Amino acid sequence: LAIFALTLAACTSSDEENGNNSQGGGDKPSSQPEITITTPPAPTVSEKGGNDIIAFHAEKPWSAKVLNTRAEGWCSIYPTSGQAGDVEITITTAPNDTTDDRSATIIIQAGSTQKVITITQKQQDALTVTASKFEIEAKGGEVEIVVKANVDYDYTIDPDAKDWIEYKTTRTWVSSILVFEVAENEDMEKREAQIIIHSGDLEELVTIYQKGEEPTIILSKNEYTVSDKGETIAVDVRSNVDVAVEIPLDVDWI
Repeated sequence: LAIFALTLAACTSSDEENGNNSQGGGDKPSSQPEITITTPPAPTVSEKGGNDIIAFHAEKPWSAKVLNTRAEGWCSIYPTSGQAGDVEITITTAPNDTTDDRSATIIIQAGSTQKVITITQKQQDALTVTASKFEIEAKGGEVEIVVKANVDYDYTIDPDAKDWIEYKTTRTWVSSILVFEVAENEDMEKREAQIIIHSGDLEELVTIYQKGEEPTIILSKNEYTVSDKGETIAVDVRSNVDVAVEIPLDVDWI
């Protein structure tokens, strides 16, 4: 028994010197990360949607899921699990038809390690006006065009209308309000012009209709008293229509 005990002790000492653990079977904890992203993920995807790839290396069997339940309607991944090794996950996104950015969180897990990747989808460029037609009285006035946009924009006034439509100011609100001044229409004929609100390929067309002035004849004086000797009088007429002078047939003294 004494000899067996000494021999056992000697073997144990030798194993320890060689770096072997009799209970561990020589299996040391690995310093290799359980998940390594091998290509930069695409954190921002097009508003048109499509497919993007996230590549990683997993030291153990892995799983992945979209964390946001609200994002499941527009963001999906495949595959959602697999064995250790080099992996590619395809992220499929639907077109974003809203005017706001949106995001989805993807969690990849292997063993006790998690990687969190946030995917952001850009907003759809939008440019709208709340009304596309305005009718203005002949006397003129202001036109307020309310513009809702998430892009920079500009405006263009119909070149033929620049003498009677003038940009005045922009009033900043939840939306932008472009204010235009419409001059008085002294003619009887109605007139119209277009203002284009535009940004790149986006544009909104606004039409301004202005009424013509009512037929008007204004005299400087309606009654005249002349002497018995007779005289010449001048009647000043202001009118927006053609005028004619008609003397009653039974009057032969004028």
